[in-house]
Amino acid sequence: MFQFQLLKRVLDANKRVQEAACSAFATLEEEACTELVPYLGFILETLVFAFSKYQVCKNLILRNLA
Repeated sequence: MFQFQLLKRVLDANKRVQEAACSAFATLEEEACTELVPYLGFILETLVFAFSKYQVCKNLILRNLA
């Protein structure tokens, strides 16, 4: 069964952990091919949430630098 621990690390507060998890997930999806299809809903929800969460953080950091 597919373990979602890797996707939890994508949401980690530590930027290095996030980067490592994204890299590992990219490798996993290349190897797994169609085996991830049953989990696409959860995967996409998690990645969209992560993107929106960290995009907001990135924008706040950029505003503080300006």
